[in-house]
Amino acid sequence: MERMKRKEEEFLCRGHILNALSSPIYTAHRHIQTAKELWTTLQEKYRIEEVSNQKFLIGNFMSFKITDDKSILAQAHSFLNIVSYLKVAEITLPIEFLVGLIIAWLPKSWNGYKKKLKHDEKKYSIESLLYHLRIEEDSRKHKEKSEYLSKANMVEDNKSKHTTSMARAVSTTLA
Repeated sequence: MERMKRKEEEFLCRGHILNALSSPIYTAHRHIQTAKELWTTLQEKYRIEEVSNQKFLIGNFMSFKITDDKSILAQAHSFLNIVSYLKVAEITLPIEFLVGLIIAWLPKSWNGYKKKLKHDEKKYSIESLLYHLRIEEDSRKHKEKSEYLSKANMVEDNKSKHTTSMARAVSTTLA
């Protein structure tokens, strides 16, 4: 009885593993008879890819930059996606470190706000930092929009050289 149950569990486990594989990988490994042997083979083969993937993720993390040409909040979310992939790869970083990096990587146009955040004694969580960044970014967008609209309605008195020389020519002819 115990042996039959064990054999059935082995069959189900092997089936679940094979079912999760893509077609080419399934075809290459379907001949392996036991779940343990199948699992060990897959681990040995794909562990190398996992290590290179970790190196790739670390490279992405180290080369990450926040620029002015995209939304600061969207870029912060992209950075946090990289961090979540690192966490899946069992590479964890302290929250304070990540918050400090996001603040340090803010672009030069945000220097005033960056200084404010650095000198603030409050410890920010990632969520609270993102909340503050969203408010600041919205405020900057609103300010840019209102400056643009005020410039659009401004009328400047523009006297070109051509009109002044024409006026002089007319006045000298009449005199």
